Amino acid sequence: MNMNRRSVHLVLGLMAALAVPGVSSPSAGDGPALGIELNNAEQTGKACRLSFLFANKLGAGLEKLSMQIVVFGKDERIRNLVTLSAGALPRDKRRVRQFDLPGTDCGEVARILLNDLPACEGAGIEAGSCMTRLEISNRSAIEFVL
Repeated sequence: MNMNRRSVHLVLGLMAALAVPGVSSPSAGDGPALGIELNNAEQTGKACRLSFLFANKLGAGLEKLSMQIVVFGKDERIRNLVTLSAGALPRDKRRVRQFDLPGTDCGEVARILLNDLPACEGAGIEAGSCMTRLEISNRSAIEFVL
């Protein structure tokens, strides 16, 4: 009976650990993936400059990559819906791209939602597969979510 109770507690503990935001499953890093990190957000005049780090671990080069983001203010209202083009991304390559959001104060941005990847094209890349293989991370003060 004690062995069964221990097993149940072990399984429940593992399930709880996997449910914690920011903790990925053991297999998450094993397969092909597209990594997008919001690395920095800084004010540059009247624009908020977002710096993203892209990592192509899909096993094939991308000829075209774009992402649609939604910018939420501290009042939880949508401030902007923007499609940003990251261009080409060779296989097994990391690349930094910066985008300015004109008329946006970084200090007033609470969250950025990665809403969609309207373009993720390359030889051997199936339509829609980039969203299912997406791994996002964040190093900025602005929340970055799916």
